[in-house]
Amino acid sequence: MSKPNLGETESPEQNAKAILILRLLLLAAAFGWGISVIAVFAPWSVIVDQCAGLGARELPDDAMLQYWLRMAAGAFSAIGIFFIVLALNPRTHSNFVVLGGLFMVGEGLVLLMHGLLLKLDPLPYYVDVLFCLVIGSGILITWRVALCQKLR
Repeated sequence: MSKPNLGETESPEQNAKAILILRLLLLAAAFGWGISVIAVFAPWSVIVDQCAGLGARELPDDAMLQYWLRMAAGAFSAIGIFFIVLALNPRTHSNFVVLGGLFMVGEGLVLLMHGLLLKLDPLPYYVDVLFCLVIGSGILITWRVALCQKLR
């Protein structure tokens, strides 16, 4: 007995649901990364207050620190745009959807490892780790169901 091809057993309704779930997961990833655009433009005092609310100690008013934070915020915003592009047409960008899911899982593992090594307080550290691992795993699982029919 031969093994069915991936996606062969799914009905069109199941496939449409999987595509919808995949798009929602990709949009969640886009929001989670893209929210960083605020830090690109916000005044330093607002950023310091937000960081303090997330558990950071006092941040000095240092030009290089501001530069690095805004550089990271710009890169995170670009990752958010990447996920928006994937959400708009996941079928066209199927291979990149897989890379996006793997990136999220990998980032979740990096955050988990360093959070444990640095002995960070649970919040917001757990939220970041769970966000990356859950959304990334969800993207990979729904990609397989939703888009592997295309790859046959």
